[in-house]
Order: sequence, then structure tokens, then C-alpha cells
Amino acid sequence: LTTNKTTYGAGETVTISATTTNAGTGGAGNYSTTKFYLSKDTVWDSSDAYLGYDSVNPLAAGQSESATLDVTLPTALTNGAGTYYVIGKADANSNVSEANEANNHKVSAVLTLQAPDLTVSALSTSKSGVGPGESFTISATVQNTGTVAAGASKIHYYLSTDNVLSSADTLLGYNYVSSIAASGSASISATVYVASSQATGAYYLIAAADGDDDLTETSETNNLRSIPINVGQPDLTVSALTTNK
Repeated sequence: LTTNKTTYGAGETVTISATTTNAGTGGAGNYSTTKFYLSKDTVWDSSDAYLGYDSVNPLAAGQSESATLDVTLPTALTNGAGTYYVIGKADANSNVSEANEANNHKVSAVLTLQAPDLTVSALSTSKSGVGPGESFTISATVQNTGTVAAGASKIHYYLSTDNVLSSADTLLGYNYVSSIAASGSASISATVYVASSQATGAYYLIAAADGDDDLTETSETNNLRSIPINVGQPDLTVSALTTNK
């Protein structure tokens, strides 16, 4: 069991080469399935991420069958970036009765999985103040400061009474952000509306990169950027008044 390289980014394609062998003295009368998993350790368990499978023909005693397949790593790594293994599990669906059911697993060499790191490097609005029910345009730049590409994600925009994002803040809208190369960036804009029932006052606009937490990142604490914005009522005055003579 081998992989085409030993360092990958989350969401990247891995080429697995594997050989399934019948080490017994009798033929395997049924087709079997060798499945592959991503594991944080060298012991397979049900929490390991399923990657793909190879269908294996019935094998005579001593016969082997080799296969190469491309699988995609998860974009969200439950255990974060770091050291992982690919585990191959022969007869994963238990289609073949075997002399030894305890030797079906094979572990790859250690893999290093790296992660992107998204930040909001710029944030601005078309208006410094808006009224309840009014629209305005948000412009933002999402930057990937990581060493590997970032998969597709979303950036969320919130209206908040402070510059700390919380569940009490109002979601104004979002943008889809396409994949960003390492050290690359993407500039986007969105037109959003303030609710007609929104109370007036001083607020903050908060932009949150990877707003749905789709990606595993090197740092999960640097996704936010905020700027002040006012929500107020109009106040009409006659600012100039003349007569013809």
C-alpha cells in the first residue's frame, strides 16, 4: 500500500496503489472489496474517514491483484492538520470467509496533511451610514496565508453591536468564495439590506471568512474583520433658500 507522495493539503487528491493478496491455501470463491480510510493513527476504527474502494476479483490461493485509484482527502479534518495514515482494509464487506480475519489491514507510510489559512485582508462599504430597510454594498478580500490551496468556502457578513461575533449578531448575507491558491486572494462584493425593523445606533459590520466552517485551517481564530457602520434615521432640512430678487 503506497501513495504518490507523503505531503498533501486538505481536500487534495491522493493516488493510492494497493495489492490485495490471498495468503491462504484455498481459493476465495467470491468477489471482495478493499476499502481505504484516512486515520490519525495506525489502527482502523469506525471514526476513520472513508476515502474509496477497489473491487477485487475472486483470488486463487497465493494470487494477488493490484490496483491504482485516486481519492479525495476531506476538506475538513476533524483532528486538524498534522500526521495521518491511509489504511487499506481487505474484504471490508466480509464477503469471503477467511482462515484469519485479523490480518486484513495494511497501513501506508506516514502522511503529512497541511491546511490553508483564510483571513479577511480588506473590508469596506459603499456607505458609512444606512437607514433601516436600506441597501448597501460590501466589498471584501479573502486571503489564503497558508502553504496549500484552500477549497471553496463562504464569507458571511453580520451586523453587530460590537466587534466580537456572537450568535446574537444579525446575518446580512454572504458570498461564495472559489478555491484560493496558497498566498493568493479573492476579491468579492455583495449587496445587502438592513432590516426595516433594525434599531438605530452605532454598529459594526463583521466579515467572517469560511463562515460555514467548511475548511480545516492552520488557525481558526483569525477569520474575522470588522469596521464601524451607523444605522440612523433620515433628517430632512431646507439647506438653502433664495428668491429671485
